Amino acid sequence: MTDQASKFDVEGTNQSGVRERNERLVLSILRREGPLPKAEIARRTGLSAQTASVIMRALESDGLIAKGEKVRGRVGQPSVPMSLA
Repeated sequence: MTDQASKFDVEGTNQSGVRERNERLVLSILRREGPLPKAEIARRTGLSAQTASVIMRALESDGLIAKGEKVRGRVGQPSVPMSLA
């Protein structure tokens, strides 16, 4: 086996580990910053909007975060802040 091949064998990808890390990241930001809308959480974490939404849905179903009251801006859909439950 070459040195280059052995580099790739040392570390594998663990999707559940990535998801757990992202969940901790979202919870940490909410703990530090307080209630934030999903779009802002996605921006601050660097996660895609879809990934952030999936993670927050899972955290909400686990009872770790909760939706707040809708906040209407001047344009577009109202934002819904998420906070720790």
